[in-house]
Amino acid sequence: MTPAAQTHAIAPADPLAPVRTALLRAAEEEAHQLVAAARRDAEAVIATARSRSTAVLREARRQGEQDGGRAAADATARARHTVRTGLLRAQAEAYDELRRTVLSRVRQCRREPGYPAVREQLSDQVRRLLGPEAVVIEHPRGGVIGTAGGRTVDLSLDALALRVFDGAGAGIESLWRT
Repeated sequence: MTPAAQTHAIAPADPLAPVRTALLRAAEEEAHQLVAAARRDAEAVIATARSRSTAVLREARRQGEQDGGRAAADATARARHTVRTGLLRAQAEAYDELRRTVLSRVRQCRREPGYPAVREQLSDQVRRLLGPEAVVIEHPRGGVIGTAGGRTVDLSLDALALRVFDGAGAGIESLWRT
């Protein structure tokens, strides 16, 4: 085997694998905790909304007896809207909290010993995408941004994390289904 072939035959161990594994494990644990808290909050909101809707429905029935079917139908629709609005608000708050947590965790990568190698890999990726003339600057929250010929590539830690987070939309939405 030639020396060049030997160099390619032995792949160096990924020094960031333990860091990624630890970060992923911590993020998953925190995500599970956030999901559990979000579910508890959503259940509380739903219980309150159901209680309110029961009271509204009771009043709607009384009005329906007095004012006819139209008033009852309107009150029922309002009650359903109130319940739905409360549920959507609780889901949005849980989603936003999870998003903030993900960004916070990803930004902590900059403190890891292997971060300079990650930053260099991201810079190399920018140059592969934009060419060797690309100007690469470090993003204040980690990662890099590159520009060349009027084009920009954002490989900041925030942008990378949000791409993954947004790509997991259907998975995150499944948290709301019981």
